[in-house]
Amino acid sequence: MQPYNEAIVNRVSFIVFFFLIAVGFACRDNPVGPDSGDLHLSAEDIGVTDLYLRVRVTPNNEQRALSIKRDGQIVLSIQTSGLDTLILCDSLLPRHTYKYMAILTGKDIFSITTAELSVTTLDTTSHNFTWQVDTLGDGNGSFLKDVAIVNDTCVFAVGAIYVRDSTGQFNTDPYNVARWNGTKWTLSSGTYVPFNAVFAFSPTDVWAGTSGPYHFDGTAWRPSALSGSFNGYVTKFWGTSSSNLFMVGTNGQIMHFDGTSWLKMESGTDTDLLDVWGSPDGSVVWACGWIDFKPTVLLRLRNGLWEKAWEEDNPFTQRDDTLSGAFTSVWLPNNRRLFAFSWYGLYRCPVTTQGECKRISFPSTWSGFPWRLRGEASNDIIMVGEYFMLGHFNGITFHHYRDLSGYGRLMSVDQRKNFIVAVGYSFDPIHSRGIVFRGRR
Repeated sequence: MQPYNEAIVNRVSFIVFFFLIAVGFACRDNPVGPDSGDLHLSAEDIGVTDLYLRVRVTPNNEQRALSIKRDGQIVLSIQTSGLDTLILCDSLLPRHTYKYMAILTGKDIFSITTAELSVTTLDTTSHNFTWQVDTLGDGNGSFLKDVAIVNDTCVFAVGAIYVRDSTGQFNTDPYNVARWNGTKWTLSSGTYVPFNAVFAFSPTDVWAGTSGPYHFDGTAWRPSALSGSFNGYVTKFWGTSSSNLFMVGTNGQIMHFDGTSWLKMESGTDTDLLDVWGSPDGSVVWACGWIDFKPTVLLRLRNGLWEKAWEEDNPFTQRDDTLSGAFTSVWLPNNRRLFAFSWYGLYRCPVTTQGECKRISFPSTWSGFPWRLRGEASNDIIMVGEYFMLGHFNGITFHHYRDLSGYGRLMSVDQRKNFIVAVGYSFDPIHSRGIVFRGRR
């Protein structure tokens, strides 16, 4: 497929992905142009500097010319006998209105033109967060592994938190849950084994994991029985509800909870899976993993089965237009866009990717290994890593909160609108404490 005008392509890049549009695309809040017989044009996903256009041409035996105009200029021209396509339009301006139109012509028909489609790109978001730092535990190797925000007065952080008793001695068994009520942290225990992961739907519907899942109903933590064994340690949960919940872990382990029982799912890998996330409507789910001496993988759930969308044995070559590096986290703002996190940067991909993407590089001051990626929207993403690395991407620029850097590790982060909580621990085998960064904008 060749562009109509090479000079225009020097300013705007277009990538066309052909596939049958899934049912999830039937419901949209984005601008939609009215059907013009055989031709349909709509905006499926709008970002800050890019957007996806959907073009549908009813199949026909005749090859016809399809042209896409933006603000009166032809930016794409192809021959087709029928298609259902997403077109990625990038290199756009933030908070700018563009007017698109599709034109279809053939030998035996008059030209068909869609009504003008007006699309306004998103604005950037502010990097201006005010941060407060809390320490949890009195030492003895205390740490925090994961965090889940319900709202700004209900946050769950998990790990192992050791405190001293009245005689100054450390309690033998650690607390493994810390709950924020908007004013202070309260410590409790679901089990005397440290929790590695937590995911919350409400204050009375919270999941945490060690070598298996535990559920909190607002009163007590109780183990959730598995159908079969979980051969490893839980690293992350994600789901749309407690009747559609995924749990991933070491050794490539994945299980799904349907509200009644946990069932094992084949991942096709024995690499440690470090994260799992899906679209808000649950139609798209991704997982990723990496461990020394094993391939890094990105897995996609399709038709109830996990498939390898990307696998690489040697993740030490940086690429800007293809996935590269060791992947530690994934996040999706919707069912069309995937963000993946590796040591080479943040990768923005279509959810249909087999490796194609765009790399967003870290700031030059970012020196820590990346661990977790979360966000509120595609223009409002937070990332954490080694040496208390905290970074925010606003759709165009990447801000590093250098004044928070230190000798420690941030393992996880969560965001709800203008509230961010990141957790980890200081580097000290004896005096290590759990660390919490709370940011408000």
